[in-house]
Amino acid sequence: MESNFYPNMNNGATPAYPYQGFQPMPNMMQPNQSQVSPYTIKQNQVFPSMMKPNQFYPGIMQPFPQMMQPNANTIYPYMNNINVPNVIQPFGVGHSGFINNIPDIDEMELLDNIEDIENMENIEELGGIDAKGTTSNRPAAIISDNAPVPTISLFKELTAYPNYGNPSGNADILYTGNRGVWTFQIPTIISALGNLRAQLVIRAALDDHANVPVDRYSLRIAVNGVTVHNGRVALEHGTPAGRQFNNWRLLTFNITNVRRNNRIVIVNTSNAGENDWIGFDWMEMRFRQ
Repeated sequence: MESNFYPNMNNGATPAYPYQGFQPMPNMMQPNQSQVSPYTIKQNQVFPSMMKPNQFYPGIMQPFPQMMQPNANTIYPYMNNINVPNVIQPFGVGHSGFINNIPDIDEMELLDNIEDIENMENIEELGGIDAKGTTSNRPAAIISDNAPVPTISLFKELTAYPNYGNPSGNADILYTGNRGVWTFQIPTIISALGNLRAQLVIRAALDDHANVPVDRYSLRIAVNGVTVHNGRVALEHGTPAGRQFNNWRLLTFNITNVRRNNRIVIVNTSNAGENDWIGFDWMEMRFRQ
């Protein structure tokens, strides 16, 4: 049998076109022609709009030997019709080759339960509650979604003594009777925002002298000459002793007289020994509208 679709399948006959330079497609060949110039439009050359039934156009697909079925002698350019046994069946297109033996996709077990997806609840409707149908006895979530509040802060790390602070490893210390002064200068960009509410936040802890009662420790704290605290402080002895404390607490005070240059004065007024002290890890001024 002879096929004019591939030059090496003519049972030893002279190839329909040569393997040199430009390789014209079979339907571009004229009778008894062995080579065609790639720039010449030949008489009776076929273009897609001129296609006839059972005629192959080279721009669609070039058949290869492994795509040929036994006794194939024609090709149909538009589809692989399994009802016509002598039509070339390229693998990977339609029901061709080994694909003919795959069960219909509707019968595949993988998709048996695909319809269940249609019964799923809208995920947005599940926010804040347990999924429908669960057997959990846990209480429903209690949440809120308040509007965010913009804040600005000035942070001051305190580093005078090389221990206790966490994670910095440093802290400032006031022994009984000591007085310390810290300043916060507000940048112009913050002042330009107008009237802002301000707070002073101090991260503090008592010394690690566990034998001294905590009720003997006290502080007097003033901001710009106005006392914001005077008395005992809700602090505990620092632990672990002699190392970075892991029980620092926050002392927070409202500031009503914010200035461009703010002066923080703290006095250790504790009724304790001279070597007893209160430590300060960091300070921060926070601003919000």
